[in-house]
Amino acid sequence: MRRDTRTAPEQKSLYLFSGFLRCADCGKAMTRSEVKGNVYYYCRTYKDQSKAACTKHTIRHDHLGQGVLYAIRQQVYIAVAFSEMVSRINTAPLQKSQSIRLNELIAAKEKELSKIMCYKQSIYQDWKDGEITHKDYRHMQEDYERQMEAISEVISLYEERQSLKMGLIRKTRS
Repeated sequence: MRRDTRTAPEQKSLYLFSGFLRCADCGKAMTRSEVKGNVYYYCRTYKDQSKAACTKHTIRHDHLGQGVLYAIRQQVYIAVAFSEMVSRINTAPLQKSQSIRLNELIAAKEKELSKIMCYKQSIYQDWKDGEITHKDYRHMQEDYERQMEAISEVISLYEERQSLKMGLIRKTRS
């Protein structure tokens, strides 16, 4: 709206590129001309002043339109790609921190499982040494087995979540 434009003589509407086209060398506005049904834009400095003042610049309207449309499409593509990349970047730290947290939980549960296995082994020795009865040994053994089974299930769940997270991270990167 703020462009310095004018309508062509005897015309009521502006042409598409009115007020936008400038000569790359001298910076003056380019003029529209129609020759044998083809529309061209050319530098007035070269035509009106002198051939030494500027070089001959012309471009066909249809070529210009195709070039502008291509440039707009490229800018839209870049904007969409940039937006997708930003959203991937924004979610990546969250996914990475969740993955780290799952690794820590798995390690903690594996440590707990190892500890219970040691307890289970030690109660056998206690039974053999006569420190506990066979009945106590069986109860304690069953209890430790239940705990080990529950911990193993939790570890499996964490590992499954982690493999799903890793799949999502790989998917968002590709």
